[in-house]
Amino acid sequence: MEKSNMGDVVFALRKKRGLTQEQLAAKVGVSAGAVSKWETGGSSPDIFLLSPLARALDTTPDELLSFHRELPEEELMRIKEELRNLYLFHSDEAGETAAERYMKEYPNSGRLKLVAAGLAQMYLGIRENMPEELAEAKLRRCLELLCEAAESCGYERREEALFVSAGIHMRLNEPEAAEALLLKLPSSRGAEPMSLYPAVLLKLGKFRQIEELCQRQLLHHVTLSSVMLSYLAQAADGEGREQEKLTYLAAVHQLELLFGTGMGAGARSMALQSIRNGQTEEAARWFSGYADRVLGMGTDYRDNPYFGTITLEVGLSGQLEIRKRLLASLLEEKEWEPLAGIETYESALIRIRERLEEL
Repeated sequence: MEKSNMGDVVFALRKKRGLTQEQLAAKVGVSAGAVSKWETGGSSPDIFLLSPLARALDTTPDELLSFHRELPEEELMRIKEELRNLYLFHSDEAGETAAERYMKEYPNSGRLKLVAAGLAQMYLGIRENMPEELAEAKLRRCLELLCEAAESCGYERREEALFVSAGIHMRLNEPEAAEALLLKLPSSRGAEPMSLYPAVLLKLGKFRQIEELCQRQLLHHVTLSSVMLSYLAQAADGEGREQEKLTYLAAVHQLELLFGTGMGAGARSMALQSIRNGQTEEAARWFSGYADRVLGMGTDYRDNPYFGTITLEVGLSGQLEIRKRLLASLLEEKEWEPLAGIETYESALIRIRERLEEL
């Protein structure tokens, strides 16, 4: 680092401790002139003086050197946005190369590794036609980073690293490894603090904070409810309980309609189930509803009465890019081939192509 930077740190800490240059010099065993040169940038302390100097100023060598184990939050968010744009608008390779460069620059930042792995595995999910071996190699690299992050991050981030790792193991068809990680997460059987916090804010008259907090919690629980209903449907399907499965899938669809969330997962599942049952006309109607749900999705929650205070991490251009890829996938997926020629289905494809041309 530049000499003047350390000089500024020494000067600020000396003043904070109420020491003169002579007093600091006596504590360290150097001349007052040496301290003056440090502070003005004329020279820097010899490396063997760092520990005595740190003790004299009641600090650490890391602080003297302006070394931070973790990136400042603002810089981390800037890097995250840069990496997200590289993945979205350029290529996986561009995002991965930039991430590796930053991790070499900040090798001790567990949060940076968590961000890098999270983005890599997320955008890997929207890539088409990637060779299976390459996809697995990329996911294995994500697991390495998440393992390192779990060891160096704080408690909350460690939980996030374990959870994301479990999801990757599921993508790799390794459920035993995923279960082992999930069992390391704390049980949720105790009291839920967020159920009390709004009441506290209400007493304090912090109504805006209540709105922001409750909308985020509501979105979390609505999304989680949809996921749980989907798993209930799969469990019912595994035991041949057809009617229960349809009930669960219909509930997913109703939740999405009521709260304006999701990407039509309920309608999509109903369409696929109808195809399996040989009900192609019914499947075409569900597909049309699924397509309309995707076509009608906003790029933010601004006009949503339940979630209007929530700002998405991905901006407008990124949302449009994701929308474009999702719509394109509807035209390419082989599972819809049994619906070819059905007017309702073909009409939906026309609407999708028209929107893609606009995007």
